[in-house]
Amino acid sequence: MEQVIGSTELRQQLTDVLQAVREQRATYIVETFGRSQAAIVNLEDYNDFRRYRQERQAVFERLDRVAAANAEHVRSLGLSEADVLALIEQARHEPGYASDQVRRHAQGYLTEHVAMALRPGEPVLVWGDKPVWRIPVWLHLRGHGQVAAVGSLDVDAATGEVIPLSPDQIRGMQDRADVFARRLTPQATAAG
Repeated sequence: MEQVIGSTELRQQLTDVLQAVREQRATYIVETFGRSQAAIVNLEDYNDFRRYRQERQAVFERLDRVAAANAEHVRSLGLSEADVLALIEQARHEPGYASDQVRRHAQGYLTEHVAMALRPGEPVLVWGDKPVWRIPVWLHLRGHGQVAAVGSLDVDAATGEVIPLSPDQIRGMQDRADVFARRLTPQATAAG
C-alpha cells in the first residue's frame, strides 16, 4: 500500500518506515511542501523494476533491429510502399488472418500456457523470412483493467498457429505480471 510521508515526519520515523518497507513491502512517497520528491520501495521491488526496465530496453532494441531487417527485406523484394500496404490490407481481410481470429488463438495459448490474467493486444503483421502477427501481451486486473504490457507473442501468418514461447519467456512474462499485480492488488497471488 502506498503512503505519503513528509520529509520531517520521515526523519522522525525513519526506522519504522524502513522496517515497514522491508517487512510489509510498504511504499512511501516522500513529500516536501506538498510536492512529491522521492519514493521509498522494497529492495526486491526495486530490483524487479530495474530488471523490467532492462528487459524492456532489450525488447525495444530487438524491435528496432527487426524493423530495420524488415525494411531491408521489403526493399530487396522491390516492393513499393503502396504494394506493402496493399499486401497488409489484403492479409487483414483474408480468412484465417483476421485480427480477431489471431487474438483468439493467442488468448487460448496465453490462458493455457502462461496466465489467465494476460490478454492479447492488437496484432501487427511483421514481415521477414517467415511473416508473423506480433501481438503485445497485456496484464488485466479486476478493478484496474489493462495495466501494463508484459511481453509479446507471435502467430505464424501463414498457418495461424501460435509460435510457442520458451520456458524463460513464459517465466519472464509471469514475473513481470507478478510485479505489477503485487503493486496494484492487496495480497496478490502469482500470475503463473
